Amino acid sequence: MASTASTVTNGSTTRLLPSLAVTSALKTSLPGEPWEACSPMARQSRQARKALWSNVHPEKSPEHLLVAVSEKCVKECLDVKTPANAEERRVWSDYLSRETPSSLPYAQAYGGTQFGVWAGQLGDGRAVTIGSVQNPSTGVTWDLNLKGAGRTPYSRVFDGLAVLQSSIREFLGSELLHLMTAPLLAASGSTRHSLTSRAASLVVTRKPVYREDGVQPSAVVLRLAPGAG
Repeated sequence: MASTASTVTNGSTTRLLPSLAVTSALKTSLPGEPWEACSPMARQSRQARKALWSNVHPEKSPEHLLVAVSEKCVKECLDVKTPANAEERRVWSDYLSRETPSSLPYAQAYGGTQFGVWAGQLGDGRAVTIGSVQNPSTGVTWDLNLKGAGRTPYSRVFDGLAVLQSSIREFLGSELLHLMTAPLLAASGSTRHSLTSRAASLVVTRKPVYREDGVQPSAVVLRLAPGAG
């Protein structure tokens, strides 16, 4: 499909998100579960044994709409162009809203305390990392993570979805925090690229989310954070 390849403008190549080469240093260097992302076990809540990640695809959404893209974020972090027309927006939205053969999706397991008590196994209950992408201009690798991507093995009894209202807050808040802290990083001479995760895009889906205050629309935020590759 032409819209998934890089385009050439005025002699310079401008990449589109779905054309990026995806890697995952985490999956190749740390132990994970044996189940494939398309396995019936992929979304079943369970205790991960001797594993720090589990293969799982983002849940398919039959209807979805790209409603916001941070041009500054996608250019600085990924060196990709913002979708310029309806077809490019559709391709971007499709890439983030269904199983993608070119991605290496997984959810991470971790542990921690809650209210001062060890809570045992926790994990990415509604987030899926689709892999890592290197910015050819800077050499920096960024992890691509979808918040609100559906159930994972770490969702416990929850649906893995995110409501639109909180997703808008995260999309705006992440970029605001980055803009507020970027001058501090520059002044300190730090080699870090950001003090917070970045928010690249917001996709609204028609998948209903049932919460205490009623049924709400769901959304998926594409988050970026510096990764190992």
